[in-house]
Amino acid sequence: MNVPDFMRLRQTVEALDVKRFVLLLFHRLGGKVMIKGSCLCSAIQFSLSSPPTMMATCHCSRCRKAGASTFVFVERAMFQWIAGEDFVERHEPPAPYRYVRSFCRRCGSALGEIGSDAASFPLAANLLDDDAGVRPRFHEFVAEKPAWYEICDDAKQFALHPVKGND
Repeated sequence: MNVPDFMRLRQTVEALDVKRFVLLLFHRLGGKVMIKGSCLCSAIQFSLSSPPTMMATCHCSRCRKAGASTFVFVERAMFQWIAGEDFVERHEPPAPYRYVRSFCRRCGSALGEIGSDAASFPLAANLLDDDAGVRPRFHEFVAEKPAWYEICDDAKQFALHPVKGND
């Protein structure tokens, strides 16, 4: 890592927690971070070679009903299948919704958008077997959260989707 790269990385420290910074620095210096994940029955297994970019919780009715409202966002290049890609089932949403939800065909574990072709995609945080080094950055669709659920952290809250650049 050259000095300008290190300086850019150092400038991002304020936006990251210490553990994520250490994991990211370790990865940038050539080390291999191995965060493993799996579904309830272990038919689906994967690893991440870099920490997720962030964590967020969605309180919309669709995410709650899918059983996974807290997501980590991962870069496709850092995601590696270990087993079970053929156990992934997809639920195509009716309009106006656009986000496909995936789940394990065997045990029903919610997977997030594990089948997405996007460069970065949300993965259900409950799948992670290891600490990813990130904590909730924001809560979205707080206006739809049930009255019985209390948000018990200091992460930013948005009534609907976060405003880009304001998360």
